[in-house]
Amino acid sequence: MSRTALVIGGGIAGPATAMALQMAGIDATVYEAHTEAADGAGVFLTLGSNGIDALKAIGADQAIDDTGIATPQVTLCSSKGKRLGVSKISSAAGTPSRTIRRADLYRALYQEAVRRGITVYHGKRLVAAEDTGGAVRATFADGTTAAADLLIGCDGVHSAVRMAVDPKAPAPSYAGLISLGGYTRDVAVDAEPGSYTMIFGRRAFFGYAVALDGEVWWFANLPRANEPARGEVERVGGDEWRRTLVEAFKDDAGPGRAHHRSHRQRQRHEGQPGPPAQAPPHLASRPDDRPR
Repeated sequence: MSRTALVIGGGIAGPATAMALQMAGIDATVYEAHTEAADGAGVFLTLGSNGIDALKAIGADQAIDDTGIATPQVTLCSSKGKRLGVSKISSAAGTPSRTIRRADLYRALYQEAVRRGITVYHGKRLVAAEDTGGAVRATFADGTTAAADLLIGCDGVHSAVRMAVDPKAPAPSYAGLISLGGYTRDVAVDAEPGSYTMIFGRRAFFGYAVALDGEVWWFANLPRANEPARGEVERVGGDEWRRTLVEAFKDDAGPGRAHHRSHRQRQRHEGQPGPPAQAPPHLASRPDDRPR
């Protein structure tokens, strides 16, 4: 009789873990707290070569071959535009890192897991877990339970599994940053498609990658001393975040300042008063703090 596992969290780690367990002969079932698929959550991330090797190990790397941007190196720049150096982010064998929309990565892994016969339940928020001696029993918010040989947490930084296993476990520590990101075709940048640039700004950190079709994928890390409450960042309107970003990067060389200047020139031409400024480009999202 094969061993069984409950995988809590159906984001990116959950389906990948379930596929790895299946290859090891363990029958894994995924339980996701949210009632709907998370194919609209988050912005983008970069998979390092070791992450791609992990997908190869479970035979899931082909699912992302035609997705995202191969980004083999990062160019580091100062706030004045001086090139500080280039950091290679490829493996020794030459496998480049890949910058990919989180939704695309999630969708690829979710669909591949389902194709392999792995069951994924939604609307299953873990509230308790207990060791019954011969198994682990999980209890969900809807009153249902499930039991298996193993309980594995893939439910993110606010992990319910971690708290169930060890209520005294240290809580996540706020890093002092708010991350925002998005996509635009409205700003010309001095970079080749497939390149990644990161700028150490005077007030904040800015990075962008250029897709093969010319679309710019950007992100910003803004320092903030006080940790925002969960959901607070999302409740701030896009126009307000744009004004905040323009102010943060107006004195730095790079797309942020260029967009700031073009907007101020347009305001003067149109006879408009000063701010609100409008950019950097098409603010799309925020830190995805939903539990996974």
